Amino acid sequence: MYTHQIDVWVVFSANCILFVISILSLALHIQAAHKKTPMASVSNVMMVTLMKLLVLGGAAILYLVLAGPNRSVYAVFVGMVLYLMYTFLEVYIAAKINGNNK
Repeated sequence: MYTHQIDVWVVFSANCILFVISILSLALHIQAAHKKTPMASVSNVMMVTLMKLLVLGGAAILYLVLAGPNRSVYAVFVGMVLYLMYTFLEVYIAAKINGNNK
């Protein structure tokens, strides 16, 4: 039987980072929904997704370098799953916001 040590603080930090970025992206989606061009919302979704990827990827690399031998690789994998969940949820909400304005 395998046991994997997952550092709860790493997962909590990834979740907090993603939550803050998602709140900011929600404000950007609402702002972009008031514009008349449909490309504003598409570019907004792409920009926020890239921003989340870069911030969370940078945080993961920084953690893996600074943690040394005590690092929890499985916690980074959980953070990646959280990234995917937040991204799918963000795209769903953005589609709902833009669908209501037409």
